[in-house]
Amino acid sequence: MTDWSWIEEVNPAEVPENGPYRVAALYPVSVIWGIVYIADTINAWYYTIFPEK
Repeated sequence: MTDWSWIEEVNPAEVPENGPYRVAALYPVSVIWGIVYIADTINAWYYTIFPEK
């Protein structure tokens, strides 16, 4: 994937034609999953750096 211009045109109501998603329902689901994944990663790093005793 070399064309990243679809990121600049993010519109949750419409899937960009040149984006990686061809099914409109997958777009919002993957955005939510990405947010949860990032939050979980930050949480895991926090407990790695500051372990509870």
